[in-house]
Amino acid sequence: MLQTIKLSIAPIIASHSGVGAMADSARNLTDEQMTALADSGGVLQLVAYTGFIKPDPARDQVVYAINIMGIDHVGISSDFDSGGELRGWRDASESFNLTQELLTRGYNEEQISKNWGGNLLRV
Repeated sequence: MLQTIKLSIAPIIASHSGVGAMADSARNLTDEQMTALADSGGVLQLVAYTGFIKPDPARDQVVYAINIMGIDHVGISSDFDSGGELRGWRDASESFNLTQELLTRGYNEEQISKNWGGNLLRV
C-alpha cells in the first residue's frame, strides 16, 4: 500500500477499509498508512460492517480517522453485504444516525458532506 502511494501519480482510494488501531484486519490501515494516504491527497473509505471492524466503545472509528488524517481524507462507505451489525447503523436506512452523531460531536454540514461523498468525488 505504501509502495502504491509512492508510485502513483494520482491520489489513491482505500475503499472498504477500517482503522487498524481499532481492529486487526488485513483490510484495515495502520496510523502510518493513514497518514501517508492523507499526505498524498488520497481518501480512506471506512466501512460499517463488523466483519472488518470491532469498534472500541471508548473510541469512534470515523472520528479516529479524521483525527489522524484530517476531514478532507476520510469517507464513509458502508459494506452492508450481509447487513451491518453496528448498533444504530445496521443498514442504509439508519445512515442518518451516523450523520446525527457527527453533528453532535461538533462537525458541521459542510464537513460531513465531505465524508458522505465529497472527498471520494474529489479524488
